[in-house]
Amino acid sequence: MKDLKTIRNEIDQIDQGLVKLFHQRMELSKAVAKEKINSGQKIENKSREDEILEKVAIKSEEHLKPYSKALYQVLFLLSKAYQVDLISSDPSVGDKIEEALDQLDFDEIKRLINSD
Repeated sequence: MKDLKTIRNEIDQIDQGLVKLFHQRMELSKAVAKEKINSGQKIENKSREDEILEKVAIKSEEHLKPYSKALYQVLFLLSKAYQVDLISSDPSVGDKIEEALDQLDFDEIKRLINSD
């Protein structure tokens, strides 16, 4: 069995890959925003999100499905916030989005994790 340090090192390596993939995804999100501007589409596309969530559910192990779906819902939110920031004519929108992201409150999850 692996010791805690080895496991954490493996997690650190995975996290490095996740950050790189996240940055790639956000760059593609920027390209999507430009296409949406050119074609007059709204930022939110619920049917596309539902389609992705369905694929994620199929690919996920049963016990991880709710977590996988939650991860993607957060990714959708971040992508849409980034797109709004990119296309907004109001320069303060980006600051407001960053402030809102800084204030994400995970107290309920923490409470559930720590309850016995």
